[in-house]
Amino acid sequence: MSLHELFAGLGGLGREQLLLLKAWARSLRAREALSTRELVALTGLSPSKVKEELGRLHRRRYIARLRGGYVLLSRGLDALALKELREAGIITSLGRALGMGKEADVYEALGEKGEALSLKLYRIGRVSFRDVRRKRAYVGPGEAGGWLRISIEAAAREFRNAKRAYSLGVRVPRPVARRLHAVVAERVEGDLLWRVRELPDPALMLRQLLEQIGRAYRGGLVNADLSPFNVLCDRSGGCWIIDWPQALPSSHPNALALLRRDVRNILLFFRRRFGVELGEAEALSYVLADGAQAPA
Repeated sequence: MSLHELFAGLGGLGREQLLLLKAWARSLRAREALSTRELVALTGLSPSKVKEELGRLHRRRYIARLRGGYVLLSRGLDALALKELREAGIITSLGRALGMGKEADVYEALGEKGEALSLKLYRIGRVSFRDVRRKRAYVGPGEAGGWLRISIEAAAREFRNAKRAYSLGVRVPRPVARRLHAVVAERVEGDLLWRVRELPDPALMLRQLLEQIGRAYRGGLVNADLSPFNVLCDRSGGCWIIDWPQALPSSHPNALALLRRDVRNILLFFRRRFGVELGEAEALSYVLADGAQAPA
C-alpha cells in the first residue's frame, strides 16, 4: 500500500482503532510490544473490543503479532500521524514524492487553504544503528532499537531546531506543524545543491550560504551536518538549509569543530563543482564575526 492509498483510506480508521494506535505511540519509550491486557488498560476498551480491533489493524498491516504481544509498524505510525494532520486541517491532500532518502521520505502536500507544503516522514531504521549513533545527536549512548521512537524524536528535534533557525532569520522553509514522526513545512520549489550543475553566480551563492551559517551560529545554533545534500537552491537563486534534526546549540563543547566541518564541506563542494576558491580561515572569520562583510 502506497502512502497515497493509506491517506485515502484514513476515513475507515475508527475511534477505537485510533485509541489503540495512540496507546502504542505513547508507550514506545517504555516498550515496543503491548499485550491485549495492557491495551485494555491503556484504552479503556473492553477485552472483546480490543481483540476485534486488533484483528482489523493486523489485517491492515498497521501492527504485527509477536510472542510478547503486538507491535506497531511504520505503516500504523504513518496512519496515525496522517490522520491527526488531516483532522487538524493541516494537510488536505498529498502530491508526488519529492525525495526518498536514507532517513526520511518527503512528499508534496496541500494545506486547508491550498498552500503548498512539504511532508517529511522520518524512517531512521533504514540506516544502521551504528551510523545513526555516529551522525545524529538525538540517539543517546547505549540506546538500542526502537526505530519508531527514534524517528519521532528526530522529527521533534527537526521541528524545534527549524523553528529556532526560522526565528533567527535563517533561510529555512517555514515550519508549520509536527505530529509524531511527521514534519510539515512550507514548500520551496528548487533543486538540492548537489544536483545543480550551473549557477548564475556561484560565488554569490556561497556568500549567501556563509551568511546563513553565520546567522544561525551567532544566534545559538550550528547545523552540525551541513552538506550539498541539505541545501536547496530556489528558482530565483536563493539558498535554503532544509535539514536540522542533528543541530546543536552553539554552546555545545563540539559546536566549533562541527561548524568548521560544515563550512569545510560547503567550501570543498563549491571549489570542486564551480571553481570558487575561498580559504577556510577567511570563511570562518566571516561566519564568526557579527556584522562582518561577506568575503568577495
